[in-house]
Amino acid sequence: MRSKITNKNEILDITSKIIEEEGIQNCTLRKIATNAKIALGTLYNYFPSQEALFTELFNYSWGYTINKLQSIDQEALTPTEALHVFYQLLKSDVQNRGGLGRMLLTGSTNAAVHIESDNFVLNQIPRQLIVIMRRSEKLANKSEELLYNLAYSTVVLFLRYIVNPSQSESEFLKTVDELLF
Repeated sequence: MRSKITNKNEILDITSKIIEEEGIQNCTLRKIATNAKIALGTLYNYFPSQEALFTELFNYSWGYTINKLQSIDQEALTPTEALHVFYQLLKSDVQNRGGLGRMLLTGSTNAAVHIESDNFVLNQIPRQLIVIMRRSEKLANKSEELLYNLAYSTVVLFLRYIVNPSQSESEFLKTVDELLF
């Protein structure tokens, strides 16, 4: 039998698992407390509201994603292969969040402001893509500003496609490959 939860990260992991298995609409504070084997009041000692918990989970989970994206740089891949691995990791992690980001960004003004002001996490994603882009002879000597704008636009394209695919994934990736490399 699982022991009682003793820190915030354990609560965030439990919350993430509930969202992955049951969807965000079924992830209540009561269910989180039950799964964590703590009283609902104790959960409020860690997080003053569901919004605060979900906002921290959003940032925590993106930190985890960024760590995985950083590992791509250690692999001996062509720029195109690295871009595809980057996309697949991003896709998998976004889908596992079960709409958490969308809910936070559209459901609550306070959470949206918090996420926008805490953009360190979200700005790291394009920065990881720049590392991949610099592997390409075509982009290796471009300015940091140009690469950041290109990487940011590419990440937005990826996220939009993940949420609402408009063509086959292979066609989409081929188009992105042609644009970048």
